Amino acid sequence: MTTVLRYQRDRLLSDVPGYTAGVQLKNGPYLALSATELALYFPDDLALHYDLEGRLVKVASPNEYYRRGLSGRVLRTQKTATGIQRKIVPPDKMLRAHRRIASVELRHIESAKPDPATALARLAGLLAKARAFNHEQDALRFREIYRDVAILPPDAYTALVLQATEGCSYDKCLFCELYRNVRFRVRKPAEFAAHVAAVRAFIGAALPARKMLFLGEANALAQRQADLVRVFQILAGEFPGLPVASFLDAFTGWRRTVEQWRQLRALGLRRVYIGMESGDEKLLEWLRKPATPAAVARTVENLKTAGIAVGVIILLGAGGRRFAPGHVRETIAALNRLPLGKGDYIYFSPLVVYPSGRYCQAMYCNGVERLSDVQIREQEQSIRAGLQFDAHRGRPYLARYELESFVY
Repeated sequence: MTTVLRYQRDRLLSDVPGYTAGVQLKNGPYLALSATELALYFPDDLALHYDLEGRLVKVASPNEYYRRGLSGRVLRTQKTATGIQRKIVPPDKMLRAHRRIASVELRHIESAKPDPATALARLAGLLAKARAFNHEQDALRFREIYRDVAILPPDAYTALVLQATEGCSYDKCLFCELYRNVRFRVRKPAEFAAHVAAVRAFIGAALPARKMLFLGEANALAQRQADLVRVFQILAGEFPGLPVASFLDAFTGWRRTVEQWRQLRALGLRRVYIGMESGDEKLLEWLRKPATPAAVARTVENLKTAGIAVGVIILLGAGGRRFAPGHVRETIAALNRLPLGKGDYIYFSPLVVYPSGRYCQAMYCNGVERLSDVQIREQEQSIRAGLQFDAHRGRPYLARYELESFVY
């Protein structure tokens, strides 16, 4: 029996430690089982990936990559002559590729890891579940549990979301349409516990692929301390050891003391994301964002003192040409005053202008000229170039945060 993986040319089965079981089928795909997924690699370089519930999650070919979220939304990443393009697309092509699994049978084995009998025993049940995967039914079940997951920070895209609240408690920011027409409400402890149980049942055996919990929605941490403690106790009981992250508005969060943050850290809170948007108070006022750079600084200082990592989000292109010079200058100054370091994040999020949204209306009414994509990129580079970090604290991670390519 050969032990060479055709799809990896000269790589041996023994050289792939991430696969706990695998079989190479004669004239067919190689099936590989890891701690988080089942992958099928076909001789024509198509790869299908399923989670441990048999749910289709990825389809890959040399120039295209499709990722399906739990919601059923699909993101296509494509190599083009001008670079990498990401776009939300219908699931059709992904589902056509999925149909190829119907012809895969665990027969005519050329090689196996660790041995044919063990590999077949580990693969057969999951392969059957993957064959039976139904995109529409799975997406419907998601909507029954979540309704929607509007957005997550990029490093939390694979987190398991638990919605202690729905909507946004403020929802008046000029630039945000994510929670429009969603009434803000806090789930009572019993209702939240039921929600957590439903999520756990839905994710099922695929839980090992989720390395973090994300407490949603927009600002779940705005709740009273006693209520939050109960929420975190529920999470710790259901998902022991998994770290928790969440969004926070600085104008609600700074009132929490360091001791209260430490209490939440002891219960699992490890990272908090703050939409700073800009260091320019005039721009923040125009954006109807009732948070000052000073409030952000107090919040970040309290979080860092409590041992909680921070993610700060900057809105690129906000306020157009009118506010651009002050936005760059004051944002650099505000970020440089924050005690950020290794383990923290600074995200640069390009403004999304919704045609019928509040920002678009205000932009036209006030004669604000939009920045071009090139000008937005230049604005980002200007802010990056002005940042200075303490050598002892280390450098935070800097990255783009594009709302239009988000799927959950």
